[in-house]
Amino acid sequence: MKFKLSIFIIAIGFCFISCKDKKNEPEPVNEATFLKWVTGIRMTDFQGAPIGMVGNPNTKPGIFSIYPNPASDVFTIGAPNGIESFVVIKGEKKTEYADENFDQLLKDQVYSESEILETDRIKMTFDSLVQNVSVNTQDLNSGYYRVFYRVKRSDDYIWDNIYINHEIPYPAMIDSLVNDWK
Repeated sequence: MKFKLSIFIIAIGFCFISCKDKKNEPEPVNEATFLKWVTGIRMTDFQGAPIGMVGNPNTKPGIFSIYPNPASDVFTIGAPNGIESFVVIKGEKKTEYADENFDQLLKDQVYSESEILETDRIKMTFDSLVQNVSVNTQDLNSGYYRVFYRVKRSDDYIWDNIYINHEIPYPAMIDSLVNDWK
């Protein structure tokens, strides 16, 4: 009888282990789900100077700048080497990746045009390279977005994250953004 009871207890234990709640576990990091993720924002002022950071941004910083970030009605993409095209897609805020080393993880990561264009987006292409582009956000809902851009006739896009809020004026939206990531 003790043997049967022991087997029963072990079986129940395996059931609990295999049936544990996975709601709080982050999704695995892979390209298919990663395209829309916004894991943080690098905040900038109206001239593009850094003013802080929230979360753990899954971006490629230093290649170009988005300012101001957060934005309300207009933001600017600045790239000293020029922009050939850009795409803005709706992002999905993810807070559970605070410990990921995105600088290392994204070191060789690029997205092809076909991957990006499979999503709902705003796209603009230029006949020649431009160094600064102002983007009107009035047709975008408040929320998180990913901005992908392509330079020098490359086939690959690189990216940054932006937060747009039409309801709260700048600079109060900075406090709102910071509180949203707490």
